Amino acid sequence: MTIPSALAVRRSGAIAVLSVDRPGRRRFADAGRALQRLWLQATLDGLAVHPLGSLPIFLAHEEIAEGRKLAEHHRRECRRLRESLDKVLPQVRDRCPVMALRVGVAPSVPAVRSLRRPSKDCLITFEEA
Repeated sequence: MTIPSALAVRRSGAIAVLSVDRPGRRRFADAGRALQRLWLQATLDGLAVHPLGSLPIFLAHEEIAEGRKLAEHHRRECRRLRESLDKVLPQVRDRCPVMALRVGVAPSVPAVRSLRRPSKDCLITFEEA
């Protein structure tokens, strides 16, 4: 985890880790549906959600793919991160993390907006004759 990411996590109102009991397509699809429901409910409750996908991705490379595509120093970092995760969230110790999320209250108007093209420049609509 990068230093800015680690600081953002420490400043978060809450952290959530979505996990499955073991890897599998069906389990990952179910986890994706659970993530959608969680995110939509958080939005309805006025909470902001920020996905932190790097941690589960790197852990999967180490734990599921046995580190085949990782350099040795990355493998060591993955094992260190897993130990840290297990200490902070022992509930996920023997589980497969799918997604980590920061959850908190965000200002109603963001201080910075992403650059976006106007929708009229991106969408094509068909008028009924």
